[in-house]
Amino acid sequence: MRTKFYLLMFLLLGGVSITMAQSHEKTLQIHFESDEFGLDKQDRDELKKLIQELGNSSYHEITITGHTDHDASEEYNQQLSNRRAQQVRTFLGENGIQENRISMNWYGENKPKASNAKESGKKENRRVEIKVKLYDFKSTSDVINQISETKTQVIEINPKIENKVQGEKGLEIIIPANSLETEDGQAIGPGPVKIELTEIYSDRNAIEKQISTSSNGQILETGGMFEVKAIQNGKNLKLKSGKSMGIEMPSNNLKEGMNVFVAEKNSSGITEWKITPSTFNVEAKAKVKIPFTKVNSKLFLAGRKPEKFVKLKNISFIYKLPPPPVQPIIPAAPKKYPLPPKSIYNTYFERFYVNKEKLEKRYNAEVKRREKLYQEKLNKYNKNLSRYIADIEKYKRDSINYETAEYHKFKTWLNAQKENCIYNIDILETNAYNKALEKFVAVNDSDKLSAVSPRGFLMALAKVKSTNAEIMNQSYWTKDKIEKIEDLSLLEVSQKFGYKTAINLQTWQYGNLHFYPEVENKLMEEFVMIEPIDVELKKAGDDILAKRTRLGLVNEGAARMIYSASLSNFGMYNCDRFSKTPAAMMAEIDIPFSEDAQIYFQIIGENSLLSAYRNNNGYNVRIPKNKEINIIMMSFDKNLGPLFLKESRKFTSNTKLDLKPEPFNLKEIKSALASL
Repeated sequence: MRTKFYLLMFLLLGGVSITMAQSHEKTLQIHFESDEFGLDKQDRDELKKLIQELGNSSYHEITITGHTDHDASEEYNQQLSNRRAQQVRTFLGENGIQENRISMNWYGENKPKASNAKESGKKENRRVEIKVKLYDFKSTSDVINQISETKTQVIEINPKIENKVQGEKGLEIIIPANSLETEDGQAIGPGPVKIELTEIYSDRNAIEKQISTSSNGQILETGGMFEVKAIQNGKNLKLKSGKSMGIEMPSNNLKEGMNVFVAEKNSSGITEWKITPSTFNVEAKAKVKIPFTKVNSKLFLAGRKPEKFVKLKNISFIYKLPPPPVQPIIPAAPKKYPLPPKSIYNTYFERFYVNKEKLEKRYNAEVKRREKLYQEKLNKYNKNLSRYIADIEKYKRDSINYETAEYHKFKTWLNAQKENCIYNIDILETNAYNKALEKFVAVNDSDKLSAVSPRGFLMALAKVKSTNAEIMNQSYWTKDKIEKIEDLSLLEVSQKFGYKTAINLQTWQYGNLHFYPEVENKLMEEFVMIEPIDVELKKAGDDILAKRTRLGLVNEGAARMIYSASLSNFGMYNCDRFSKTPAAMMAEIDIPFSEDAQIYFQIIGENSLLSAYRNNNGYNVRIPKNKEINIIMMSFDKNLGPLFLKESRKFTSNTKLDLKPEPFNLKEIKSALASL
């Protein structure tokens, strides 16, 4: 019996704010003997208790991580920790835990909990950690509040002087000196004031803040939203009568006719907007001359490499092989049958009325029957064992022959693919590197090197992009996977691919591969670290930062055109105008969904995000016809957990829309919203 140790603890994490659902964390650890990964009865009983407890929770997500001690090789320990974690994951899934709620990691020997110098430390390290996050979700709003990543800045100011509050996304607020008072009109106390600023520029931010760009059923086209509060000693402040704060807000949607709208909640708890007489004016801040810096162009041009205008090589992913020999399985030895208790072969009455010799004879017959049955199984086992010994010898001979016949051909193919990967990487990186240097020097020589970080600008220019980025991804990852198997025997490689008749590098590698639209250029990473180049870029960066600071243009967003306004109080504001879409070009969308949900319609190209209204038949919204629309739907089901849907549509007429959101975990919802 292996030694077991279980740790079960609850950590009350609490809510981040009063609107966020409370969450708890529960941790279970299972420890293993050396080289073991199977679950015994005690393991399964503990996991069943955990599953039973989770059945009563509102919603939960589970992270499983496998670990080992440092005995054996690092690669073996990676596989062992994976097996340990996978055993737990499989058991949880087979016993009712939804697959999408479980995530799994494995670290081998790389994250020890204790020193491996002693056996007691090794026992601590041979473990699987099961971390359960429990959420007290009651509604869709609770889920949205939990996943929100919209940031609120807190800036401390001296209220006795004029303050310029700078938002991370470029919003600037000018608060006059001595302009604040309490909400009931009293003088504020001594000491600093905290300004809380939330900038809402993306549709993701709007969804996380549960905002719809609509006013009294009409569509608004937004130029940006924000919320600002002034707080001292936990109490909200306001601007004094006759005082106002100046607003300068950068935007990528600069339009004339924008009004100041203030926030108001509708019956569903969604923030909508009410128009005010105040306006946002477009200021030509872009006319401010943006400062530039200079570098030594000759120094950068000297780093160019010979151009390589040659055709890229194709990478072959599949190598077909004959079926490898399969290792025979050792037969299991039979166990002797235990002697039966005599009491089960005679009843209470038989003890008095049946001859004892007859009872003894009946009992002895059962003993002989068991001995005979055991002997038959033992004879069969001995035959199977003899066959196994012969089979294992044959397996060894076949394995040697298999390696000898195929290994050289396989290695030749593998090396050729690796060389093709290196060849493609070299060509793509070199050409992008040279073009970046030439573009960088051209910008510099035309007095337009104005980026806050010249180093970052050069690195961005050197990225391999578009179709070439896909080839670079493919080449880098294929090369990496080849290097992980090139020193293995052919049988070991075949084992990694599940003893299939073809080794498919593409299928194997894409389990971890993510294609990125741009790939960092390692040649440029090395170039910018060369001492003369490094010094030149640092000097240019310091110069441009000093110039921008003097002009109040530290952020890139501050250099754009802006909206400006003068506001008489703190609160949530929207820079908006009414959509010009005529009523005849609007479609009525009915959604027969009876449960609590939040459904948003993102109108592509119009900077509008509409929330569907709830009614007796489900949900309803009016949207422009013939426009590309992204539909984002979130709901919460007490049995299934968070539900999510994201799809694109174009509506030409009134439509009854049957939406069916599916179970998503919180990480998946965050990822989907990040693409908006």
